[in-house]
Amino acid sequence: MWFLGNIWQEMTKLYVIPLLLIFQLNFAQDIGLSSYLIFIILIGIDSSHCYSTIFRTLMNKQERFRFKKLNTIMPLFIISLVFIWCYFGVPYFWTFFLYISIFHYLLQFYRYHKITLSMNPGSSSYSLELVSISSLSFLSYHFRTSNGYDGFFFEDDLFLYPSNPLYSIILGVMVIIFLRSLVRIFFDFKKSQVNFCSLSSYLFPIFIIIHCFNIADEFYKSFLPLIALHGLTYFHMISTAKAKIQKGLWKSKQNFMLIVILFVSMTFGILEYYFTINLVDIFKSEEYAGLVLPSLATVAVTLPSFYHYLADFVLWSPQDAEYSKLIEAN
Repeated sequence: MWFLGNIWQEMTKLYVIPLLLIFQLNFAQDIGLSSYLIFIILIGIDSSHCYSTIFRTLMNKQERFRFKKLNTIMPLFIISLVFIWCYFGVPYFWTFFLYISIFHYLLQFYRYHKITLSMNPGSSSYSLELVSISSLSFLSYHFRTSNGYDGFFFEDDLFLYPSNPLYSIILGVMVIIFLRSLVRIFFDFKKSQVNFCSLSSYLFPIFIIIHCFNIADEFYKSFLPLIALHGLTYFHMISTAKAKIQKGLWKSKQNFMLIVILFVSMTFGILEYYFTINLVDIFKSEEYAGLVLPSLATVAVTLPSFYHYLADFVLWSPQDAEYSKLIEAN
């Protein structure tokens, strides 16, 4: 069973755009179009998808009650932590924010794979390979000598340490793990035990992750396809989860309700973008020391993302009370 209903929905809604994006950024010559895509991905998908979380945690009475602590205690904790971090000038805030964001992207691919496994009992799990290869790929990125990294916030916001020997060792381990998984897939295929639903949720993310961290040689080529895959997957996960859990209009008019989610999320995402570029000065957190307004502005800009990251630990966990509905057939 496919989480989004069928193979056509899964391929077109999740993987086609990131794959086309890889082609556009690597082979197309239209620089203007690439610049337009960069804006769409960063604002229309990355900033916006965080706000789609509220459709499950806030915009339904039953779910709002279920996530009462998440909606009250956690925002207060985030506000306090970020403000104290910035106001007292503790270093590496934006580095922490960047690493936790990338961890969140990789975790989501793992969670989606686990959902497909739950929907298809008996299918082979590649979760260990997915976690290992994706983590090692990102780790190896730190040691690449030609990754073209320009920095999300600053040039040194990742702890990069170019080293060909270390990069080669990690790459070798990745190759061994991947080849081992291909052998498993081959024998599963011979036994007619290959389940393409779970297999695709392993192979497609792995291909995009390896392209981003081990092949792409420029900043945007490395991160935009990854961001696009993550954001698109999340929008559709929220829409499908609402249809399965809440039903009603969410199920009967799912495509229309997806447009509603996109419209609301993108409106907040665009507002966040303009607030950030016009009212927030992003500089290293040690330079915020003693400054109330910049510290509060940083809280405002990062609160939706941190809330989104924490909510994800609950929403897609097998321990969640509604998880059984998530893995029902459409």
